[in-house]
Amino acid sequence: MSYTVKPNEVKTLMPGDEGFKFNSNLVEYPRAGIVITDECPDNLKSQIWIYQRKGWIKPVAYVPTKEFIWEELQK
Repeated sequence: MSYTVKPNEVKTLMPGDEGFKFNSNLVEYPRAGIVITDECPDNLKSQIWIYQRKGWIKPVAYVPTKEFIWEELQK
């Protein structure tokens, strides 16, 4: 049995890329982010915040290509 993966089935979006954010009425939402719970130790929260500011940790969104194209066509 073999399976062929089509490389264009999923679009990868990074912060700053067209389509990484979407609008709903007057609000703009990022497609991806990270959540740090209150249970996370403060020293780790600090490190994560620093690493994100340095660009070492980035949110990434994976969107089915068909959905991405459809959204772009609706604009």
